[in-house]
Amino acid sequence: MNRILAVIVGLAFVALIAFGVVVFTSGGPPAQVVQPAALPQAEAAAEQNAQPVVAPQSPAAMEPQTPEAAARFDAWAKPLREGGLTVTAGRVAVAGETVSVADLTIAGPAEFPGWRWSAERASLYDRELFHLQAAGKTAFVFVEAEGKETVWSGTAEAIGVAITTDVRDKLGKTAVVRINGLSLAREGDAAPLTLADGQLRILLKGGTGILPQGTDLTLRLTDMTLPQAAGAVVGSKLKSFTTEFAIDRSITAYSLQQVADFFRRGVTANVELGAIALDWGALHVIGNGAFGFSPAGAARGRLEVKVTEPVALLDAIAAAGGVASDALADQVAALLLQMGEAPNETAVPMAIVITDGTVVLEGPGGESALGTLPQLSGGAVPPAAVR
Repeated sequence: MNRILAVIVGLAFVALIAFGVVVFTSGGPPAQVVQPAALPQAEAAAEQNAQPVVAPQSPAAMEPQTPEAAARFDAWAKPLREGGLTVTAGRVAVAGETVSVADLTIAGPAEFPGWRWSAERASLYDRELFHLQAAGKTAFVFVEAEGKETVWSGTAEAIGVAITTDVRDKLGKTAVVRINGLSLAREGDAAPLTLADGQLRILLKGGTGILPQGTDLTLRLTDMTLPQAAGAVVGSKLKSFTTEFAIDRSITAYSLQQVADFFRRGVTANVELGAIALDWGALHVIGNGAFGFSPAGAARGRLEVKVTEPVALLDAIAAAGGVASDALADQVAALLLQMGEAPNETAVPMAIVITDGTVVLEGPGGESALGTLPQLSGGAVPPAAVR
């Protein structure tokens, strides 16, 4: 039970820090996104371990609150509270094998930067190892300092979090986070970020910490809209992204600071991506690589990828101003030459290189600019001592 919040913050661990802080805080899209077709085994495993995601009943349909409901809710929240979290509810009621909750709120440790997540309604399957379903209005609050907050609010058709025991290894557990029909925006945003379906699968192996060393993760995003990327080379419509990786040290706390530090320690440390696949605008790739942040918070990494439809991609880069017209002709010529040397190959080997936040595509004939990623710090998650 001491690992429960790894699941609740699981999506924050990958999507908020590696994806959300980059996208939301600074308005820039990350470049290491990919397509699920290349990872059938990872997807099958994640799908097999996923609990069905359903929308809990409306709070208006809940039974009156009873001492039994309050006691069951407190028992469910106890390990989270012992871990330094604040867990509150507007109202709770027993609903058969579940506890129905109106206005559930879970907040991170009392430190800056901090976070707070809330859901309009939820069902807690408190007789299971851990199983939570939420829906309706939802919000994620980033607390930068006393009285200074950034709020992303919207709705979700369903949010599911579940932990199951590994039948082959009693010390191991599988945690799955599913999100369907998500729409989030900050105040003043012209359009919301939307996500049709997202899934994070975490294989928790034996060990200490919230996420023990060696923990395996698989992340999948399907049909995601990033309005801030509308003017970028790839555009705002991400069709699909899948990646899998393992962490090489444990994460022991629920703070954003520790998660951020994980991505930017040392000179060469990165998160190794064992497999990635992308379908985003004109960018269609499969491959692997590494991604992280420097101690100062600048994005860095290198992805070795195979790109399908590379000529169309270069055209899109040229249209966005990422390569001069004369250089484009040389690169297209080099691409056609390489493709002619291996006519049976359906993809061309290239590399996506991120240096101090600048993203370039390296391929036959030269380099093309894909854009610039903002710093992880950005005044939001301050650098800490590198360990």
